[in-house]
Amino acid sequence: MKLSDLEGLPLTYRDVGATETLAGADGRGEVSVPTGYHHTHVAARIGSGRARFEQAAEAVMRYGMLRGAGVRVTASTEIAEVDTLVLGRLGPVWAPCRVVYIVDEPNCRGFAYGNRDGSPGIR
Repeated sequence: MKLSDLEGLPLTYRDVGATETLAGADGRGEVSVPTGYHHTHVAARIGSGRARFEQAAEAVMRYGMLRGAGVRVTASTEIAEVDTLVLGRLGPVWAPCRVVYIVDEPNCRGFAYGNRDGSPGIR
């Protein structure tokens, strides 16, 4: 599979952006998520101070959380932005995705991506 194979593939679900209300300055917004989805929220302290936040945010926006987990990442943009195509690979498993929204708040930065056909766990 290659990045160009993702052009035009639809996302595998209809509730695109349903988690966006979770995003915000504190990342603790209340949301009623659609039934039938599994959600995980994990938090870990990785340091303190503005400089550390900026360093971590920069890494996240360049897919560092995926690479740090051992996923090989190819993306259509160096820094995540809406509609970026992302192709992850962990061993023989491919995970084609598209960035659906960006969070860029003073104390919260990141993005969400949606699965495309061919992603693991898609039935």
